[in-house]
Amino acid sequence: VQAWMREHHTTELTLTALAKRAGVTERTLLRRFRTAVGRTPMDFLRQLRIEAAKMHLEATKQSIGEITYAVGYADPRSFSRLFKKETGWTPMEYRRRFGD
Repeated sequence: VQAWMREHHTTELTLTALAKRAGVTERTLLRRFRTAVGRTPMDFLRQLRIEAAKMHLEATKQSIGEITYAVGYADPRSFSRLFKKETGWTPMEYRRRFGD
């Protein structure tokens, strides 16, 4: 599931769909995933998307809206708040600090 999530982090993913893909119940997936990875599948997904956004901010001139959609989120404002919560910087601050 972890590897599959890395490849498909930009698509709509739910716990139910991930559990079905793994052939286990949601509860079993949560337990096994947390044991293996140290976090929930949705926390892991958020981390994957934030890391992908960082790469976009560092290497491209795409707008925040374009990056938001490219990494699997629908609302740029919500994404910006989440990004700041996770990194300590707004997406624009991050770009100014680490972008080319």
